[in-house]
Amino acid sequence: MQSLEKYNLSVDPFMETLKTKSSNTIWLDIFDAQKRIENIIIRYASYNGSNIILNYGQYGNGKSYTAKYFCSDNVLRQMFDNKPIPFVLFLPFPQNQEPIKHLFYQIIDLLDFVEIKNNLQNNSNFDFCEAAKMCSENPFFQDLIITIFTKMDGEVLKKELKLYLYNNLDLSDLNKIGIIRYLISDSDYINFLIAFFNFITYKKTVYPCVNLWLDDAESMWHHTIIEWPNIRSFFQKIVDNSFNLHIFLNYNTSLHNDLKELGDCLETSVTALIHQKIEFNINDSNSYKQFLFELLNKSRITLNDSANKFFPFTEEVINNVICDLAKNISLRRFSESFSTLLESAIFDNISIIDNDYYQRIKNEIIGCSL
Repeated sequence: MQSLEKYNLSVDPFMETLKTKSSNTIWLDIFDAQKRIENIIIRYASYNGSNIILNYGQYGNGKSYTAKYFCSDNVLRQMFDNKPIPFVLFLPFPQNQEPIKHLFYQIIDLLDFVEIKNNLQNNSNFDFCEAAKMCSENPFFQDLIITIFTKMDGEVLKKELKLYLYNNLDLSDLNKIGIIRYLISDSDYINFLIAFFNFITYKKTVYPCVNLWLDDAESMWHHTIIEWPNIRSFFQKIVDNSFNLHIFLNYNTSLHNDLKELGDCLETSVTALIHQKIEFNINDSNSYKQFLFELLNKSRITLNDSANKFFPFTEEVINNVICDLAKNISLRRFSESFSTLLESAIFDNISIIDNDYYQRIKNEIIGCSL
């Protein structure tokens, strides 16, 4: 059996593009959209204000991939040259009933309050009391934030606080940790997030901003019309009242689901908060070839000295896969097809993946991408 090493590859080049979660997402220079988002992230981190950035395009064209890339601490540290980096969150927009409550729960799932508190404490310029006073106009949420970050430590932050935020803490334990009431409504969830985001980004001392990436944002359109006002209220309130919050909406379009549907759901009160619209779309074969070339190069054991820069694939195979995928092509389908082609060639001891071999297993390759 052949192995990846025979193809001068250390790993399957396509796996990182197909994983839902990855710690090793690589930069691919074919994405003009990625370059625009990099500039936006750097520029907006220095601004005071909040907004929405809409990333849209057909499923599989790099929106989630780009989000994963820009949620990497290593990537952000390089971008900001060891200055404070944004606080990032990446999650899908909930499909459940009561979407705001479930969105809140998903955010709480991702928060490590011990780590956040330590990061704030390690900066001598961060004033906890002053930041708490400025984080909200509501005294209850000011007190809640100061209680969390000055009176709670260790296991309380890890356990009791999370139980409280999930509405699972007993009343007796609620009194022990010094909180006077539960969070019981969408308004409470939104106000807590506003206070929390404002607190940690106060004066941009530790975190210059919060970048909240909401994947599969088309899910909001599939909620009942009864839920739409609640969704609108979430975006409007949290953007209007947060000091340094940037929401990146990843929205999948299709022939039956375009930006009009998003506008119907959000209405002008929210769409007016969208400051940037970035389309993810690759239409020409040369871009797909460049995508393949860069993936292969990132995975090479040694520099490719072959006359064929796409080794082990011939260019004829690449052209035929692009042609056969036709209207169904996307970066994801393209990667899936070549990943399957590579796996099959390894199993079948194929030295060069040429058109003869591709035609023999074409139904298996194209079938997996439909």
